[in-house]
Amino acid sequence: IRQADLLLLIIGRVPKEGAFVYGISGKIYDYAAAGIPVLTISETGSTAELARRLNLGPVLNPDDIQVIKSAIVSLVELHKCGGIPYSPDLELLKSFEFSSLTAKLAQCFHTTSSKT
Repeated sequence: IRQADLLLLIIGRVPKEGAFVYGISGKIYDYAAAGIPVLTISETGSTAELARRLNLGPVLNPDDIQVIKSAIVSLVELHKCGGIPYSPDLELLKSFEFSSLTAKLAQCFHTTSSKT
């Protein structure tokens, strides 16, 4: 992954109700940790929203074929001209690191155990 210039995350269609609406592909965390721009093709949903919040790269609707085509052409041109701009939200990214998540979990355990 780390040798790539751009990563592609495609999320298939998901039901519009139930738990699937809130599900997030684990792959987005792997891609975010790689430190490489990500082209996300996904319907509106949790994964697309997280990709936007993390500022990983373009987030496109799978039904917008022309927009996807234009984005790919543009990304190739940017790559040829020196690289694809990438400026993720590093603070938000850090909140998903194991050390941060473990600290949050430990705090939950501490809070819960001190109430009993």
